[in-house]
Amino acid sequence: MADLLRIMIAPDSWAASGGRLAKVEVHREALLVTAPPSIQIAVRRLLDQLRAARPFEIDATVELVSIERETARRLEASRGAGTLAAVRAVAAEARRPPLAAADLTTPVDGTAARATCSTPTLQVELILAPTWDAARRLLRCRVSVRLDGEAVGGVRMLEVEREVGVPVGGLVLPLPAAGDQPPLVLLATLRGR
Repeated sequence: MADLLRIMIAPDSWAASGGRLAKVEVHREALLVTAPPSIQIAVRRLLDQLRAARPFEIDATVELVSIERETARRLEASRGAGTLAAVRAVAAEARRPPLAAADLTTPVDGTAARATCSTPTLQVELILAPTWDAARRLLRCRVSVRLDGEAVGGVRMLEVEREVGVPVGGLVLPLPAAGDQPPLVLLATLRGR
């Protein structure tokens, strides 16, 4: 990372290349940049751009909403699968308030983040596990949800893996229904940081 900074930002200014204005030191997992404000600002901007392109953590907001499956699919298709616009369109049409909601933060290394919600008529267990593909070009997210209770018509489960847009993406995931179980959709807004 230090080499990238020295190449991308004012290359002649760094002490390692004979300059006198800036110096970068690596300390474990941190960088110490000693430089004038203009170089500090450029370093901050570059690091922010790198984080947005390849986030190391995902913040997720997840809601379980009641909406007809075909309505959710139509809205998602019209806004673009995997987009925040699709999640917002489905959320706007869904019956409110959501049956359950959770916020999670998880590293982008396949580590699973778990959330549970309980009401007198519903228990929800949610697992999110984002990871990069081998080339670190596509972010994939494994989502597992288990619902149990009167509010959802018994036990319902869903496990899928989907591609996620970065720095911000969205998932619209209809849950399978049997018999007279109500139509439910899991909405997830994912933001990289």
